[in-house]
Amino acid sequence: MHEGVTLTSNQLFAIFGKHGLKKMECLGLPFDPNSQTALFEMAHPTQESGSVGVVTKEGYFIHDRVLRAAEVGVVRK
Repeated sequence: MHEGVTLTSNQLFAIFGKHGLKKMECLGLPFDPNSQTALFEMAHPTQESGSVGVVTKEGYFIHDRVLRAAEVGVVRK
């Protein structure tokens, strides 16, 4: 079951990619208020302050425009 769902997901995102839809990669990167929504702040000993520590809902771009903003937790010191 897991393998079937994974294969279907990979094919679906490959087709979406051909049409310009991409998933945001924001974990560990600096917080960007234009493409992300901060839900909470969290303490983390190894990550830099102001970076994304947790992604609670994935965000998507379509042709470099935000389709859905990612919902994230931001690291604070």
